[in-house]
Amino acid sequence: MGDEFRELAERRFKEIQETEGPSSALGEGMAAQMSGVNGVFVDSAIFEDECFWIIIQPRGKTGDGVHEDYYHIIVDNHGGVRGTHYDRFGAPSGEWNPAAEVDLYDTESGWGAEVSISLSSFDLPVLSADTWGVNVFRNRLLDDGGYELQAWRYTANDYLNPLTFGRIEEVSELNQAAIEAGIRRKLDRARMKIAGFDSRHRDSKAVLEEMAGNISLSGREELLEAEQALVRIDQDTGIIDAADYYASVPHPVKGGYPVMDLAFIGKHGWAVGAMGTILRTEDGGESWSRVELESDYDLYRVDFVDELHGWAAGGRIRIAETNEAMRHDRRGGYGAIYATADGGKTWKCQYGERGRLIFGLDFLDRNTGYACGERGFLLKTEDGGSNWREMKTTGTLDWLYGLEFMDRDSGFAVGLGEAVIRTADGGKTWSAVHAPSDRNPYGFQPIYRDITFNGDTGCIVGQNGSVLVSHDRGDSWLPAATFFKPEIRDLMDLRRVQFVTPELGYAAGELGTRLMVTEDGGRSWTYRPLPDTEWLRAVWGDAGGKVVVAGEREKIAVSEDKGRTWETVRGEAPKADVLVLLAHGDDAPINLNAFFAHYAINEGRTIVEAGVMSDTHSSEYEETYNLEHDRNMWMTGVRTTTNFNEFETGNNGSDYYHFTERLWEGEENVVRHMVAAIRAYRPDIIITHGGVFGDYDKPGHKLSGRAGLPAFETAGGPEDHWPELTRLGLAP
Repeated sequence: MGDEFRELAERRFKEIQETEGPSSALGEGMAAQMSGVNGVFVDSAIFEDECFWIIIQPRGKTGDGVHEDYYHIIVDNHGGVRGTHYDRFGAPSGEWNPAAEVDLYDTESGWGAEVSISLSSFDLPVLSADTWGVNVFRNRLLDDGGYELQAWRYTANDYLNPLTFGRIEEVSELNQAAIEAGIRRKLDRARMKIAGFDSRHRDSKAVLEEMAGNISLSGREELLEAEQALVRIDQDTGIIDAADYYASVPHPVKGGYPVMDLAFIGKHGWAVGAMGTILRTEDGGESWSRVELESDYDLYRVDFVDELHGWAAGGRIRIAETNEAMRHDRRGGYGAIYATADGGKTWKCQYGERGRLIFGLDFLDRNTGYACGERGFLLKTEDGGSNWREMKTTGTLDWLYGLEFMDRDSGFAVGLGEAVIRTADGGKTWSAVHAPSDRNPYGFQPIYRDITFNGDTGCIVGQNGSVLVSHDRGDSWLPAATFFKPEIRDLMDLRRVQFVTPELGYAAGELGTRLMVTEDGGRSWTYRPLPDTEWLRAVWGDAGGKVVVAGEREKIAVSEDKGRTWETVRGEAPKADVLVLLAHGDDAPINLNAFFAHYAINEGRTIVEAGVMSDTHSSEYEETYNLEHDRNMWMTGVRTTTNFNEFETGNNGSDYYHFTERLWEGEENVVRHMVAAIRAYRPDIIITHGGVFGDYDKPGHKLSGRAGLPAFETAGGPEDHWPELTRLGLAP
């Protein structure tokens, strides 16, 4: 690719200078992009040498240029070459070594390199597109011991994001031998994986060995069939991996974890939640029984199409032992989908240990269903889940949390950073929808958690009390519930929404004392009281006025009159022994894991843990931190955990303290959040950071510590310091 690549690079560089201005030219911008980034989040080894980087993304005709493999190649000034292969989920493999030849040469301004890379080094798609992704960098070492990274195409400090790649156009049809080399490598990896399964999986192993043995690589059609067969093998080995993982880790606590979603068909109902929680009822929700599931995946969604056939989806976060092993903001998770054909009595894993965490699920009938999740991940089945096909079409890396189809063609998904995308062709293509929230404190866009439709009426809910309503099947969206005061909306991290008619809808979240209700299509909303103060995560209702809500520690409550009166049918009183209010997702695990395990598991104490801050290195980083936090709490016996989802800078040093305070719009808001948690769970003991040094000088730690003392002092007492919380049902 030597001469052709150099010609394309020179042409593209000239285009950038002419169209995008000097800020994108070589030697400009990248130093500023990289400055201030905490080294714990970057692999520092890639900056140690004077070198060039090449990033290449071979693209297929059916891809979106985002969810496809890419390669990071480093050429140093000694002619050495090393590389990393990032799969379509962004997960790295440092074992990849490109077959390359390097010719070094000197120029008046430094050194250069001509690099020839064999196409056989890449796992190429059989149907290759004529446009690929590319970027080129120079890492120059400075006299002061630092470095300056210069970019061919500006990346805004996100150089491994496919959305920031440049393009190689007019790529010619690829040599079949190069394609076959990549398919053969995948086949070899699959065979090694299958060979590693032990006798517990004898039958599945025999089937997989037969599938691998039947793969032929003799022609273009056979290569296409091989590519599809390897996808199926990958999914089937993932299901075995999921079973092996569950068998290899301890599960000292059974039950009592948060319920994330609800579904009903007549009097038959199902609830799913953290650590493999599945509950079922046959009397309309009056009584519930736990279903034993050989899994501890966190299940975020459940959907049934009739009384027998249903699916549950979720996953688990990948947790590395060190920052070296896995960068925080590239960490990700594993997806899981389970299916039942007997009304939820037994469940079978259909998809596991592959892809990304799954948060959204929607089935149109017994055959057609969709699932979505982390980094714009999208799956579709047309055979009831026997086969799930990854659709590389969303065009976004935003995490997708909610998914709703109105008919076989038209659907929406929502997620991070006010993300709203829609399809009109059954998921083949997606386009972005402009649906901004009315509140972006300091420019940060809220997370949209859920979406629902009934007729022409649609509703989106999410972080910081975000509510948007559409009355034209999603063509336009307007903010609603804007009449609530900002300090109250900050407490309304809404998780679920359902419209049971075009006029009647419900929304629930972590202001657990109230359910939000609308009876005019979302134009106005009221609060309906609940029997206690447990934080909520799920809501379901019908047109007759029945409503079921669920939340922490398997709390389930039922109303027959649109939420005016309630009966608590499952769960404990929210009283806590200990409330922990530390800043970030890793603070409680680092400091208190042994404390949690002893008192929660050995002594059965009730512990509630809330992360006060959300780090803003990136939205992905924020979400993985929160999910790592939740997963750690559940595995150490803490049943109730949340994050306040308010922002901070994440940088060390006192210089950032007041900036973090401004992001919260004043320390009072931090105190109010803490008081709301204290009043909701009425703990005997409260643990937070020291307010002076804040544990190694982090501003979020200091702000949490400084707010913790006034929160403790003003949560109760003879004077009501927070009457707005009292009016919400959070009494002193």
